[in-house]
Amino acid sequence: MSRGLGWVQQACLQVISEYEAEGDELPTTYSITAAVYEVKPDKNGNRWVNDAQHVAVKRALGGLQRKGRIIGFRTQRAVVPGVDGRPELCHHWMTERRAQKFVKDELKAAVESRHMGFRGNTDLADGVVKKMKAIGMKVLPERGLDEI
Repeated sequence: MSRGLGWVQQACLQVISEYEAEGDELPTTYSITAAVYEVKPDKNGNRWVNDAQHVAVKRALGGLQRKGRIIGFRTQRAVVPGVDGRPELCHHWMTERRAQKFVKDELKAAVESRHMGFRGNTDLADGVVKKMKAIGMKVLPERGLDEI
Protein backbone atom coordinates (compact mmCIF):
# COMPACT_ATOMS: atom_id res chain seq x y z
CA MET A 1 0.00 0.00 0.00
CA SER A 2 1.44 3.31 -1.09
CA ARG A 3 1.54 6.11 1.44
CA GLY A 4 2.34 8.81 -1.07
CA LEU A 5 5.54 10.75 -1.47
CA GLY A 6 8.12 10.82 1.29
CA TRP A 7 9.55 14.06 2.63
CA VAL A 8 12.68 13.83 0.46
CA GLN A 9 10.59 13.33 -2.69
CA GLN A 10 8.33 16.24 -1.77
CA ALA A 11 11.35 18.44 -1.12
CA CYS A 12 12.91 17.42 -4.45
CA LEU A 13 9.74 18.36 -6.33
CA GLN A 14 9.66 21.70 -4.52
CA VAL A 15 13.29 22.46 -5.39
CA ILE A 16 12.81 21.52 -9.07
CA SER A 17 9.69 23.71 -9.24
CA GLU A 18 11.59 26.63 -7.70
CA TYR A 19 14.41 26.27 -10.24
CA GLU A 20 11.88 26.23 -13.08
CA ALA A 21 10.10 29.30 -11.73
CA GLU A 22 13.38 31.22 -11.50
CA GLY A 23 14.55 30.69 -15.08
CA ASP A 24 16.14 28.44 -17.64
CA GLU A 25 18.76 26.70 -15.48
CA LEU A 26 18.02 23.02 -14.92
CA PRO A 27 18.91 21.70 -11.46
CA THR A 28 21.41 18.88 -11.08
CA THR A 29 21.21 16.05 -8.56
CA TYR A 30 23.91 17.78 -6.52
CA SER A 31 22.19 21.18 -6.48
CA ILE A 32 18.89 19.54 -5.52
CA THR A 33 20.63 17.68 -2.68
CA ALA A 34 22.22 20.86 -1.36
CA ALA A 35 18.86 22.65 -1.44
CA VAL A 36 16.88 19.79 0.14
CA TYR A 37 19.30 19.49 3.06
CA GLU A 38 19.84 23.26 3.25
CA VAL A 39 23.61 22.98 2.94
CA LYS A 40 25.17 26.41 3.33
CA PRO A 41 28.21 27.45 1.27
CA ASP A 42 31.58 27.48 3.00
CA LYS A 43 33.95 30.47 2.92
CA ASN A 44 34.97 29.56 -0.66
CA GLY A 45 31.37 29.29 -1.84
CA ASN A 46 31.32 25.46 -2.04
CA ARG A 47 28.40 23.46 -0.71
CA TRP A 48 29.45 20.06 0.63
CA VAL A 49 26.87 17.27 0.84
CA ASN A 50 27.67 13.88 2.32
CA ASP A 51 27.21 10.53 0.59
CA ALA A 52 24.10 9.59 2.59
CA GLN A 53 22.36 12.82 1.57
CA HIS A 54 23.35 12.39 -2.08
CA VAL A 55 22.17 8.77 -2.21
CA ALA A 56 18.85 9.61 -0.53
CA VAL A 57 18.13 12.30 -3.11
CA LYS A 58 19.21 10.05 -6.01
CA ARG A 59 16.76 7.38 -4.79
CA ALA A 60 13.99 9.94 -4.35
CA LEU A 61 14.55 11.36 -7.84
CA GLY A 62 14.57 7.86 -9.33
CA GLY A 63 11.26 7.11 -7.62
CA LEU A 64 9.73 10.34 -8.87
CA GLN A 65 10.88 9.55 -12.39
CA ARG A 66 9.40 6.02 -12.25
CA LYS A 67 6.09 7.63 -11.22
CA GLY A 68 6.28 9.99 -14.21
CA ARG A 69 6.47 13.13 -12.06
CA ILE A 70 9.88 14.29 -13.31
CA ILE A 71 12.40 13.38 -15.99
CA GLY A 72 16.17 13.38 -15.78
CA PHE A 73 18.92 13.04 -18.31
CA ARG A 74 22.69 12.80 -18.11
CA THR A 75 24.83 15.54 -19.62
CA GLN A 76 28.35 16.86 -19.45
CA ARG A 77 28.40 20.28 -17.92
CA ALA A 78 30.97 22.80 -19.11
CA VAL A 79 34.35 22.83 -17.44
CA VAL A 80 34.39 24.69 -14.15
CA PRO A 81 37.12 27.37 -14.17
CA GLY A 82 39.94 26.91 -11.71
CA VAL A 83 39.53 23.14 -11.44
CA ASP A 84 41.50 20.46 -13.28
CA GLY A 85 39.89 21.12 -16.69
CA ARG A 86 37.68 18.02 -16.93
CA PRO A 87 33.99 18.36 -17.75
CA GLU A 88 31.56 17.40 -15.01
CA LEU A 89 29.14 14.53 -15.69
CA CYS A 90 25.77 15.19 -14.07
CA HIS A 91 22.04 14.56 -14.24
CA HIS A 92 19.62 17.42 -14.92
CA TRP A 93 16.00 17.17 -13.77
CA MET A 94 12.74 18.79 -14.88
CA THR A 95 8.99 18.43 -14.63
CA GLU A 96 6.71 17.33 -17.46
CA ARG A 97 5.77 20.91 -18.35
CA ARG A 98 9.42 22.00 -18.50
CA ALA A 99 10.32 18.90 -20.56
CA GLN A 100 7.63 19.79 -23.09
CA LYS A 101 9.01 23.33 -23.36
CA PHE A 102 12.55 21.96 -23.64
CA VAL A 103 11.60 19.68 -26.57
CA LYS A 104 9.70 22.50 -28.28
CA ASP A 105 12.69 24.86 -27.94
CA GLU A 106 15.11 22.20 -29.24
CA LEU A 107 12.88 21.53 -32.26
CA LYS A 108 12.54 25.25 -32.96
CA ALA A 109 16.32 25.68 -32.82
CA ALA A 110 16.80 22.74 -35.21
CA VAL A 111 14.31 24.18 -37.70
CA GLU A 112 15.95 27.61 -37.51
CA SER A 113 19.40 26.14 -38.08
CA ARG A 114 18.03 24.23 -41.09
CA HIS A 115 16.70 27.47 -42.56
CA MET A 116 20.12 29.05 -42.10
CA GLY A 117 21.77 26.23 -44.05
CA PHE A 118 23.06 24.16 -41.12
CA ARG A 119 22.16 20.59 -40.30
CA GLY A 120 19.40 20.75 -37.69
CA ASN A 121 20.35 18.44 -34.81
CA THR A 122 17.45 16.85 -32.92
CA ASP A 123 19.38 14.13 -31.06
CA LEU A 124 18.82 15.64 -27.62
CA ALA A 125 15.13 16.29 -28.29
CA ASP A 126 14.74 12.74 -29.64
CA GLY A 127 16.28 11.30 -26.48
CA VAL A 128 14.09 13.37 -24.17
CA VAL A 129 10.94 12.46 -26.14
CA LYS A 130 11.76 8.74 -26.02
CA LYS A 131 12.32 8.91 -22.28
CA MET A 132 9.14 10.94 -21.74
CA LYS A 133 7.12 8.31 -23.61
CA ALA A 134 8.80 5.48 -21.70
CA ILE A 135 7.83 6.89 -18.31
CA GLY A 136 4.30 7.85 -19.38
CA MET A 137 4.64 11.60 -19.77
CA LYS A 138 2.57 13.47 -22.33
CA VAL A 139 4.71 14.60 -25.25
CA LEU A 140 3.99 17.96 -26.88
CA PRO A 141 4.30 18.59 -29.74
CA GLU A 142 3.07 15.18 -30.88
CA ARG A 143 4.55 15.70 -34.28
CA GLY A 144 7.59 17.56 -35.49
CA LEU A 145 10.57 15.32 -34.92
CA ASP A 146 9.99 13.35 -38.12
CA GLU A 147 9.33 16.47 -40.16
CA ILE A 148 12.75 18.00 -39.55
